Amino acid sequence: MSRNNQVSLAGEFAVLSQLFYAGLDASLTLGNTKGVDIFISNPENGNQYKVEVKTKRGFKISTERCQWGPMYDWQMNEKHEALRDKKLYYCFVRMDNNDGDIQSKFFIVPSKVVADYVKAEHQWWIEGEGRNETPNRTFRLGTDDEFEYPVKTPLTEEFENRWDFLK
Repeated sequence: MSRNNQVSLAGEFAVLSQLFYAGLDASLTLGNTKGVDIFISNPENGNQYKVEVKTKRGFKISTERCQWGPMYDWQMNEKHEALRDKKLYYCFVRMDNNDGDIQSKFFIVPSKVVADYVKAEHQWWIEGEGRNETPNRTFRLGTDDEFEYPVKTPLTEEFENRWDFLK
């Protein structure tokens, strides 16, 4: 198993544990359902949701592309522009190992927010000089509400630990 697969599975199990802790019934699809990592059911009200987990290592806030300012980012692809299912959520996970103590940050984001952002960001990118079409996309969560991001960017404070979205 590759290191990337291990990180992905670690993220899925971390999300699963948070869902159980929140009192939700959840099950991993283990790759058997395309585009869905976890199915959720709320035993109190019968609500059901699907979750796709995207995990990245490290808490370092990216500033590599200065025009984007401080943010977290995850790699996506063109299919994510079209996924706008009100029962589908993404859980973007950042994990870091601090002297053997694994810590995680979770951001629960509706699929419509992800699709709208990924589409707008890619359009902005394509309009740049000398850029060609590519299937690669990026989802970002801004970390500074004072910074003017070049595309309307969702902020971490709106989505961090929003397990209530899944109830």
